[in-house]
Amino acid sequence: MADVMFPGMEGLASMEFMSPMAFQQAQQQIGLANQFAQQNLQQKQADYTASILKNLFDAQNNPLMLQQRQLTNEGLGYKNAEAQIDARKRSKLELWETEAQKEDYAAKTSADKLKARMSDLEGDLTSPDPEVRARATMLYQNTAGMLKLKETNDARVAAADARASSAERIAGAKIDSAEKIAGDANASRERIAQQRAAAIANKAKDNPKNAEQAAVYYQMQADTETDPQRAAQAADLAKKYGAYSMALKNAGAGTKPDMAQFGIQTNPVNIGIGSAPASPLRPGAPAGAAAATNSGLAGGGANDMQNILLQEYAKTLQRTDDRKDADLAALQQELQRAGYRGALPGQSQAPGQAATPPGAPAKQPPPAGTVYNGYRFKGGDPSKKENWIKE
Repeated sequence: MADVMFPGMEGLASMEFMSPMAFQQAQQQIGLANQFAQQNLQQKQADYTASILKNLFDAQNNPLMLQQRQLTNEGLGYKNAEAQIDARKRSKLELWETEAQKEDYAAKTSADKLKARMSDLEGDLTSPDPEVRARATMLYQNTAGMLKLKETNDARVAAADARASSAERIAGAKIDSAEKIAGDANASRERIAQQRAAAIANKAKDNPKNAEQAAVYYQMQADTETDPQRAAQAADLAKKYGAYSMALKNAGAGTKPDMAQFGIQTNPVNIGIGSAPASPLRPGAPAGAAAATNSGLAGGGANDMQNILLQEYAKTLQRTDDRKDADLAALQQELQRAGYRGALPGQSQAPGQAATPPGAPAKQPPPAGTVYNGYRFKGGDPSKKENWIKE
């Protein structure tokens, strides 16, 4: 649109004088031009406002900017959370440090000193000065807490010392008891070994067959003994009895070699070879057990060496001292080493021999829990396999 040239003020004054009609038309043209300029200005202002609103709307709805704002907000949240955690940590560390200082002070300070400090503070608890009173109250409470902590720690230490002392006494008593049991067992074994050695020597004296059996017995003992010293002693006795047996066999008529010359100690123990003791059972033992015992001692498959041990076992049954069970167990082991598998004195059958093995009929079932040949009886009919459990 071409620019419109309007007349100046002097031109308008001349125009009004010369042609009033032209002046009026010029005034109308100037009004229209001003109106058009105002409308154009308003349109530009509206476009500018719309552009600003559009830019603002685009900025608010831009996904990247929204995500960035979200990330910024999250980052600020994390920073705030970290600041809170750090504040809590500092507070907790300060509390721990204070408590550690209290505990350290309480541990190093005696209870009497803490009580004296509380006594000194009691006068300031009623001070007219509020600051002095507040300070004294705080120190008094802290000192009272330290004293309580001190007493608690002292009681805990005393209890721990008492428990340790008690445990030490119990452990010592257990050790003493174990040593006494071991000592009694060794003493019982030594005593039985001495009795057996004396009985064997008396039976082998002037009897080449018994001396030869003694040599075989001691050799078996040497082969099965786990204690090296006992095994060496048994092997030495086996050699001595072997030499003594050969000497008896080679001796002339009317001459008997002396056992002492072969290093065999004798002891006047009167036990007859192959004979059973008159009363091998405890008072009140069943008659069936006595019959089985007598038959075993009288030569029912047992040799002379086994008979000696069986006689010692029968005598031990009659004892009532506290070493009786240990001696019986030791004798039973010696009988097993000697190869004896028959009934022991006071028993109706051999140890471990099942009166009614699994699957066999039985008139009188054994009591539940009985163990035979590695099987435990559960109860019921012993002839049924399901009533036996393998150990």
